Amino acid sequence: MMRLRLEGQPARNRIEQMDLMALLSTYPTFLIRMLECHTVISFQAWKATEEGDHAAFRASMADAEHLTMNMVRNPTGTLFEGVILRGFVAATADRLSKSGAELGMADEVEKWTRALERQKAIREAGNSKTLTLEDRSGNPSLMVGSLFGVSEDISYKILEKPLKLTDSDVEPGRMLDHEILSRFCSYFLWIVMAASVAVLAAYRFRVTRLGWFLAGRAESLLDGRDRGWIIGAGVVLPFAWVLF
Repeated sequence: MMRLRLEGQPARNRIEQMDLMALLSTYPTFLIRMLECHTVISFQAWKATEEGDHAAFRASMADAEHLTMNMVRNPTGTLFEGVILRGFVAATADRLSKSGAELGMADEVEKWTRALERQKAIREAGNSKTLTLEDRSGNPSLMVGSLFGVSEDISYKILEKPLKLTDSDVEPGRMLDHEILSRFCSYFLWIVMAASVAVLAAYRFRVTRLGWFLAGRAESLLDGRDRGWIIGAGVVLPFAWVLF
């Protein structure tokens, strides 16, 4: 897909190609492909380091800087786009810093070294954050819900100034957990009930005729009031307790 889009909008030189790649990075379906650009630039930097080619390394560094600046200028519409951009910058800065140090060009890669240190500081600061809900902190899955707890915790760590959440904001996530669990338990109980009925129905074929006779005599001892108590207390009352 990347090759087809680049061929559809040919660039006349390397700078225009970098501009085009930065433009394509704004496409949602193309965004994840930008990490492959880091692989290409890192390989070029590594190859230049192995060959001791300072000019080739400077060209790779210029490509990385040009592409990064264009990506930064394009406003990110989602948090995911910002995460991809930060990952691209951190990975590229790490490779260029190491290659520059090996080539004795530490001064020229100082900006990438500072960028790498800043990304590390941001990541460490994010990892030290704990999801807080109305001045309460705890397990995100319990406060927000198992389905949204992980994503909320990650976004809370990524954002420099995360939004302040209230209990009403995250209550739907917890209620969704309750609904899923109640449905699962309902299906499970129906399966258990069906299995129990099947076992009881099959058990009658193992009872002798004398057992049938005694059971019939016991049933004849029940009057209408007894049957009412059995149906009311054993069937209606449990259903009413669960439903209301």
